Amino acid sequence: MEVQQYDISRAANRMDVDGAMLFRHDRALLWQMPPGRILGAAFDNTMPDGLEALAEMAARAAGLGHLRARLAREEDAEGDEIGTSLATADRAFLAGLHRVEPSARAIRDGYGTVLIGRFVAAAAARGVIVIGGLPTDFRDVRLPQAGISAIGGVYRQHGGRFLELANHSRYPRADFYNSEDHLAQPCQYFHSMLVARGLARLLHRRLVAPAPAMLSLAATCPQEALPPAQHSVRTSRASRRAGPGPPAG
Repeated sequence: MEVQQYDISRAANRMDVDGAMLFRHDRALLWQMPPGRILGAAFDNTMPDGLEALAEMAARAAGLGHLRARLAREEDAEGDEIGTSLATADRAFLAGLHRVEPSARAIRDGYGTVLIGRFVAAAAARGVIVIGGLPTDFRDVRLPQAGISAIGGVYRQHGGRFLELANHSRYPRADFYNSEDHLAQPCQYFHSMLVARGLARLLHRRLVAPAPAMLSLAATCPQEALPPAQHSVRTSRASRRAGPGPPAG
């Protein structure tokens, strides 16, 4: 979850981007939601959104293809965006991006925190393991330890777990593609490997080595180097149910 999603207000949540996506792509589901969410989704769209929608409908009617076909060319089989190389990143645009993280108090008191906490509690009650973590962001954007603790508490206090990487999921701006949320592909592979190692330790599962091609691509992420792998040992079902113990390796 983006840090800004924790302190979002109830009104802002009604008009958030997920409602706009439902308005465009899944109105059947949107109509099943409360009236406030339906109205919020409708008014989340701006004039440029409306013009873009008209252009897309006209293009489809003229046989020029569908948006889904274009998206299929931009994503791989796993749904990850492709072509997000370091060479094609907009450095000037990335250098101008700036946002301030909410305070620890704002995170604890946010409406988004309430929603996330409810989700974690409901999932945990059904035996689902929910693991939270920090989103990727620029290394020069400060997130105090109090804020990290507040985010972790959203999960731990509702029956979930929390994975905090040593780098707090922060990377130099040179590692990103088109926003503070989107790492370039080599650095995304690097980050995913760190997350996989963290999950293996947290869940006491054996770590499966990435393919050599993935390792080679991750090695091209600027200023980053993978630490030696630590392989956690798979434990019994009973010990995993009892909770995490000290990691092996």
